[in-house]
Amino acid sequence: MFQPQNLARTARVTNAMVWFGLAVFFLGFAGERTYAAFTAGGGVLVGWVILLAASALMISLGTIEAVRLHRLAQSKTR
Repeated sequence: MFQPQNLARTARVTNAMVWFGLAVFFLGFAGERTYAAFTAGGGVLVGWVILLAASALMISLGTIEAVRLHRLAQSKTR
């Protein structure tokens, strides 16, 4: 019914939308809190750093998953 190449491409696009969308959400939320992080107490700064670390982790996990799905799709077509 579906060609394996199209299904694999759809899986990669969907995966990228989820991981990178979450990363953009966390970066946007951290961007809103930047002023408060540097003017308020240390606890707010720690939360801001955690948000940035979470977004970096989402980007790296999304990249790893995209590479894994790409390799999996190429091994299935051979």
